[in-house]
Amino acid sequence: MQPDDMTTMYVNATALEHDFAFTPKIKLREGLRKFAKRYKEYYC
Repeated sequence: MQPDDMTTMYVNATALEHDFAFTPKIKLREGLRKFAKRYKEYYC
């Protein structure tokens, strides 16, 4: 971690839900982990 790194992130998906009638089904942390895993498997 760098001194300016964020330790917590919050997402407000209200506009996404309203504009596109889409509600995320997984938490941000879980989605990022899955993305990183797929990226690593594909590119590494």
